[in-house]
Amino acid sequence: MKKIITLAGILVWCFTSCEHYLDKKSDMSLAIPSSVKDLQAIMDFELNSVVNYPMAGDVGADYHYVNDTRLQALPARIQDGYLFTGTESYDADWIDGYKKIFNANLVIEEIDNAKLNGLNEMDRDRVKGTAYFLRGWSLLALAIIYAPAVDEKTADNRLGLPLRTTADININFQRATLKETFLRITDDLKAAVSLLPHVAVKPTRPSRGAAYGALARTYLYMGDNQLANLYADSCLQINSSLIDYAGIDTAAIIPFSQFNDEVILHNTMIANNNLFSDANVRVDSVLYTSYLDSDLRKRVLYKKMDDGGYAFKGNYSGINNSLIFSGISVSEIFLIKAESASRLGLLEQAREYLKTFLEHRYTMDQIPNIDLPQQDLISFVLEERKKELAFRAGIRWGDIKRLNEQYDAEISLRRKVEGNFYDLPAGDNRFVYLIPRDVIQLGGLIQNDR
Repeated sequence: MKKIITLAGILVWCFTSCEHYLDKKSDMSLAIPSSVKDLQAIMDFELNSVVNYPMAGDVGADYHYVNDTRLQALPARIQDGYLFTGTESYDADWIDGYKKIFNANLVIEEIDNAKLNGLNEMDRDRVKGTAYFLRGWSLLALAIIYAPAVDEKTADNRLGLPLRTTADININFQRATLKETFLRITDDLKAAVSLLPHVAVKPTRPSRGAAYGALARTYLYMGDNQLANLYADSCLQINSSLIDYAGIDTAAIIPFSQFNDEVILHNTMIANNNLFSDANVRVDSVLYTSYLDSDLRKRVLYKKMDDGGYAFKGNYSGINNSLIFSGISVSEIFLIKAESASRLGLLEQAREYLKTFLEHRYTMDQIPNIDLPQQDLISFVLEERKKELAFRAGIRWGDIKRLNEQYDAEISLRRKVEGNFYDLPAGDNRFVYLIPRDVIQLGGLIQNDR
């Protein structure tokens, strides 16, 4: 086997055929994958890494704030994203995403000829499915950061991502269209569906249910409510277990265990400089006051701090609040089902799923009325998404982009720091992050507009 890799990730940038980066290899021992087990180890390394999801969108999202003093102590790139300056590119997010894509491509290319060494063909399929999932999942995360939101009327004419489909680092890929980018994402996730087991042996590995869930998230982001509804249904047929928050200890420092019943795929995002730690971040005050007193999440997810603000503690990572959950949960899929059904005019279906969800989040005698007309029901679901999926990596930033692009939601963002206001108006180009400058210069890619 001619390709030599490192399990820590091949190169800082092996995606622009740039010799400058080809020397930046890990200090770990080089490994030559020759068996299905070797290739599984590569996938496990990528999926178990704590740096599993881009952080840029969550730095800019509206569910949190950082006090002025703490903000000044954070790196320039964090301040840039938080204040919507739009001059930083968050190179690590791009590099890590494409490292995962490189390793996924390597596995896809080598798996058919890899030795079984005591494993079987189902194991081969599982590893191959994992690689397709990882490539599609990584592209989706990158697209939400570095590409515009999807509008089917303009997706053919707007730039998406470079779609690397080979581990050959000598081939230079330019940016595909937005339409081509999302076709690649959905094709990869559908390929994963046909190869993965219904349930994984551990939640850090993708399953068929996770692939269905990723497809539901993708199609919702694309504005295809029909397919979002379909794949959400397929996902929930495998796992529809919701945690009853009435049974959660509100005094617990970490109320949820790792790999709890709602976790379909366990991923995490570790923010640079522990941005989301209690020392730095407080929940947005408008968001916090939107939780009714009968909403169990108000006490389960948050704790009051000495400064009078509230910090998030309800992390599904089950470890600490610096390590933000970035996977797929049953609660997210319930809300995808409810939103897509509402938009399709399937109001009874939407209410059915929403009712089940609310019964696990509110005190039983004070569940909100959901006998609402279509537009009001959609608005209600969107408010529940904001409350349920805050501090879930990648979701809120994507929601703001898609709602502004597809439904004219006119969601604008504002920060106030030292008496000065920093605004990000709906539709502003800064909702799309800059691609790393070295990638632009060395690979000849077109930069995002400013």
